[in-house]
Amino acid sequence: MAESPSAPSFWQELTAVLNPKTTPLFIASFLVPLAAFMLYPFLTIYFTHRLGFSPAAAGALLSVRFLSSGLLGFVGGWASDRWGLAPAYTAAGILTALSVAGIALDHQVVVIGLLLIVLGVSGSTVNACARGLSNEHVAPDQRGTVQNGIHWLNNVGMAAALPLSALLLGAGYSRLPFFVSAAGYFVMAVAMGAVFWERRDCAQAANDRPASAGPFSVLRDDRAFVWLL
Repeated sequence: MAESPSAPSFWQELTAVLNPKTTPLFIASFLVPLAAFMLYPFLTIYFTHRLGFSPAAAGALLSVRFLSSGLLGFVGGWASDRWGLAPAYTAAGILTALSVAGIALDHQVVVIGLLLIVLGVSGSTVNACARGLSNEHVAPDQRGTVQNGIHWLNNVGMAAALPLSALLLGAGYSRLPFFVSAAGYFVMAVAMGAVFWERRDCAQAANDRPASAGPFSVLRDDRAFVWLL
């Protein structure tokens, strides 16, 4: 009786889908969570111990970033509809880098709060555009493997960020993690833009796009969402 061929391992499947488009997606899937989680778990410590804010102010500032991401996340969808995924990713990545560096350079609650609002919107846009690029530039029969690889690399990046930032960069007490994180976001924004940015006339792109592609029209046509509101 002939033996059935063994199923390929995860590493074999991952290697099989590597190409000039998926490789930068995989690199970004590791570096972006690495850059993000070098900061977020330690922000409360930084605000209270380094900047001297009260615990209430530190907690309020921490919530601002996540609230802005949830409430203003449609801005990223509008930007990607208007200019495309790669330009939106590049702009959001650079804006995230500038916001992170700005938080490290300023000591005022109001200014840091405003920067965290921008950071929430731009950071969520980076993540959403990365998922969109993975769907747009990956063959349908490879999307499952690519998404599994992205998810795995996201977790590895988050796990690696904590000891790296705490043990080597003085997270919570130093501004160094902010600058390293900002550099990571900036490098990935430029690299992803160089790989995925397609030269195309914006007006022509707008004419080719279906009228219902915008986020507001999608929400308007979703009866379940209307009833929820």
